[in-house]
Amino acid sequence: KTNTLVAGFDYLKTKDWSFIMKIFLPPPPNGPGTLVYDPGKKDLTEYALYFNDEQQIGNFNITLSGRYDHNSVFGSYFSPSLGVVYYNDQYRSLVRFLVTSAFDPPTMAYRYAPPSPFFMTLSNPDLKPERALAYSLGLESHYFSFLWQKLTIFKLDMKDLVDFTVITDPSDAHYMWRKADNIGKAYRQGVELGRKSVG
Repeated sequence: KTNTLVAGFDYLKTKDWSFIMKIFLPPPPNGPGTLVYDPGKKDLTEYALYFNDEQQIGNFNITLSGRYDHNSVFGSYFSPSLGVVYYNDQYRSLVRFLVTSAFDPPTMAYRYAPPSPFFMTLSNPDLKPERALAYSLGLESHYFSFLWQKLTIFKLDMKDLVDFTVITDPSDAHYMWRKADNIGKAYRQGVELGRKSVG
């Protein structure tokens, strides 16, 4: 039996973040002149504690890991994961199982950037982080010395997925804006196959 433990700490401080946009238009009386969009300065503090514990017990390799993230805007999240690998010496094959979770906060630009009349995009200060839970089950075989084969089945469930939705300009129905928003749930699933000659 062997055991390997790794732990660490991440820290990131973003201070006085700003996104100032200037649009140079004709001066009066032919136009409004230079337009300035300034959402003001924003601060963001992020830190994380994480660990990864790997144990080898006979033909089993077990990995347990976790990450605790704190974000001054979105709060705290804990993301655990578990991986198990079983290796069969007789058939020179292994079975791998993995379940993991994660969260991804939106960028400061998605939340606070001023409206962009060039790209017709709007930020959204109410955005929430994306959250995901992934599962996979795989089989790898080198039973025949000349052939390596792999099969993996996976599924990914996502919540609060961030994407752009189209809205109508309230002042002019001829213009459409793209606004960053949490569009809801989504999932991906599939099967991967691999095979290659060896030797």
